[in-house]
This record gives sequence, C-alpha cells and structure tokens, in this order.
Amino acid sequence: MFVRLRCVQAPEAPAGSEDRAGTVRDIITVLYELSEYPHPYIRSANCQGMRELLLWYHRAYPPPKQWAAGEVVPLDPKIAQDVLDLTTLILERMDDEDDLQCAATACDGLGEVLQKYGPVVLQQTMRVYDEQSKSAKEVPAPAHLLFIILRFLQEKAPCQIPEDMGDDDTEGPLEIADHDGTLQESVSDLIAILAQVMGPGFEPGFRQMFPIMKRFMRPDKQAATKGMCIGAFAEVAHWMTQAMPAGADMSTHVLVPYLPDLLAFCKAALQDPSPLVRRNGAFCTGCIARIAVPAMQAEYPALLQLLAGCYQAVSGPVDPAHGIVNGSVRDEEFLAARDNACSAISKLITTAPAACGQPMAQLIQLLLTPLPLQVDFKEAESVYPAIMQLYRTHSADITPHTARVVEIFAQVFGHPDIDTALQRELIAFCKALVEQAPQQMEAVFKGLTPAQQAQFKRFVLDPAQA
Repeated sequence: MFVRLRCVQAPEAPAGSEDRAGTVRDIITVLYELSEYPHPYIRSANCQGMRELLLWYHRAYPPPKQWAAGEVVPLDPKIAQDVLDLTTLILERMDDEDDLQCAATACDGLGEVLQKYGPVVLQQTMRVYDEQSKSAKEVPAPAHLLFIILRFLQEKAPCQIPEDMGDDDTEGPLEIADHDGTLQESVSDLIAILAQVMGPGFEPGFRQMFPIMKRFMRPDKQAATKGMCIGAFAEVAHWMTQAMPAGADMSTHVLVPYLPDLLAFCKAALQDPSPLVRRNGAFCTGCIARIAVPAMQAEYPALLQLLAGCYQAVSGPVDPAHGIVNGSVRDEEFLAARDNACSAISKLITTAPAACGQPMAQLIQLLLTPLPLQVDFKEAESVYPAIMQLYRTHSADITPHTARVVEIFAQVFGHPDIDTALQRELIAFCKALVEQAPQQMEAVFKGLTPAQQAQFKRFVLDPAQA
C-alpha cells in the first residue's frame, strides 16, 4: 500500500524538478527491494506499484505520437532506462513467481503497460539462466516473454506445479490439475494484447502457442477454459486483421493457415451447451469471417445456420454447470451469446454477402430479429454500422424494414453503454431518413411505442439536438 500511495503522490512535484526526480528514485529503490519479498501479498502489491509508476511515467512524459501495431515509438530519454528496467522487473516476476495470484497480477500489469507504450517496452535484453550451458546469458525480452507464456500454457511455471509433485510424476502438463482461472484469464488477455501491440508480427510467437492452446479446446475441458481459449483466438484474429491495410488481399493474411482449425473450433463452440463458449465462439466466428478467402467464404452458409441457432434459448432441464436456467431468455449469458451471434452475422453479410447462400431479404430479417443488443454493447460497433451500410449497398432489400430499424435505433439513443460517437451517427442517419421520406417516416413514428416516440423526438426531431 505504501508503494502504491507514493506512486500516486509522485506527480505532485513539478515536471523535471529535483523533488520529483528524488521521489521517483526513492520509489524505484523500494520496488527493487520488495520485488522478491517473502510474502506473496507484498509481491503482488509491488507488481501493482511497478505498473502504476510505469503508467505515471507515460502521463508525465507522453510519447511523441500514439503507437501503431508493430511500431516502436521511442521513449523520452529522461525515463527510457527506468521504464525498461521496471518492465524487466515485471517480466522477472512473471518468470519466477510461485504464487498464482501474484503471477496473474504481473501478467495484468505488463498488459496495461504494453497497451500504453506499445512494443518499445520490450526492446531490452534480459539476463536469464540457461539450463543447457548452466550459466546466465542475455536474451531479448520478446523471446523470453514468449518462453514465459509458453510455460504458462503448458502449466509448467513455478506457480502451477504442486509442491508435492516429484520428478517422477508422469501426468501430462494439461492433466495435472485445474489451475486458478484468474491466471488462465490473465495469460489469455496478455496474448490478446500482444496481438494488438505487434499485429501480424505476433504470428511467429502465436505459431508456437497454437498447438498448446488447441488442447484447451478438447470437448472434455471445462467451459471456462474453452471459452477463454476461443476468446483469445478471436482477439488474435481481430487485432491481426485490424492491422492490415484497407483493401489488403486477405490471401496474404498470416492466419490463413490456421483457418481449418479455427473453423472447426468455432463450429464446435457454437453448438456447445455453455452459453459462455457459444458467446466466444460467435465472437471468433465473426473475427475469422473477415479473412474472406474462398475457403472461408465456402463455410458462410453453415456458419450462418449455427449462428442462427444461438438465437434460440437452450431447452431442457436446469443445468447449473453451464449456467442455464430452464432455457430462459432472461439468462444473461444466453443474451450475450445472442448479441455476439448477431454481430457475427452482420460481419458475414457485409464482408461477402454473395457467399451467404440466402437472399438478402432473408439475411436482413435474420440480422434484425434479436435487436437491439441486450448485454454485449461492445458489439454495437459492428452491428449498427452494418445496418446503415446495407442502406447504401442493398437499399431495395432493407427499405421495407425501415420501421423495424427505427424502432431499434430509438432504443439506442442516449444509451449509457453505447459509444456516443456511434449514437451521433445513428441520429444523423435517422434525420436523413426523415428528410428523404417525411411521409413514410411520419407513419413509422406513429408505429413506435410512446417511450420510443419520446426518444426519437428528443434526439432526431428536436432541433435543439441537431
């Protein structure tokens, strides 16, 4: 707590002042001294202190520009060595830590630091012990981070091996025990952040992780494990695709060789009894669907059928293991799965509509059926722009559904969990509809519920909102 408090207080001194520099040096000294403290609670708090000091450095000495995937934006020379040293301390804690929670805290801290600084914080080398030569050697930080993550995935890190497990134990690394879900989630999140930060340059590392991660998708694995794993696959696909130039040839996408396995995992996940697995399976389906090579497009009709199945409540008896309560549509996890399925359908329709194998009028009906989104409002970034896009590309097919579209959008206006910039786009879109077809929109307005009419009037018809 002392370390965290001092990190928060450090910015009070003027930038570049001796008082501030002295305060920061004192904090760094404390962090070094506590990095291997015997009690895990102290080590965990120390990791949080390192993270907070690194984030403070980013605020006090901001980079000249925002990093892009794979781009190294130089650090301010005044802080460069401190930033690299503190990042190395977090990496060392991930490497050596024998406490699950503390290892998870270190993973989370590194993830936050990477999102702020980008790849530049991994430009240093680390001195590590080499088992073969029985001596220390210098290793690039990215290479050692990959080693650490692979060891976590294999469940061979010090914090994952039971104390009573001897050298003669023969159980496979994935069969030893069901380890702490917090660490699994932290490692999964870190893999996603590395894909975000490195873009396609992450593929060589992912190539080594993938064979291990595939084993977490076995049917006998727990739903939480499968859900986290396919969620990580989805994030990797999302960020690697995001980093490609607009209009790029998708046949050059670094994940094309992985598509057969990813497709198989998505199909299995979309039929899993767990709504968590279905949710992340739908998310992954939407992400890989954007890699619209011919082999991917050939799977669109089958994927659409499976995604549509996620709209339906699971019927049958109560199954507490999967969080299903009599197939009730009120189950939040089911609604989240439905939101993600809808988002994936929007991506298939807008990426390669001709490959979907259904008339556009049917596809639009399928897309609009579960809207508005109920739980996973992040998917609004895909779903609602897709609807507006269809007015530009398939106006004749979607215009008959304008009343339904307006009903959906009226429930989005003013929503606290939906991006305000997106809401402004939807409001401008609806205003354009009113200007282009005032009589039709008057009839549409009369068909709304009183609450929807109030929202539409407030945000679209009221000149003060223009």
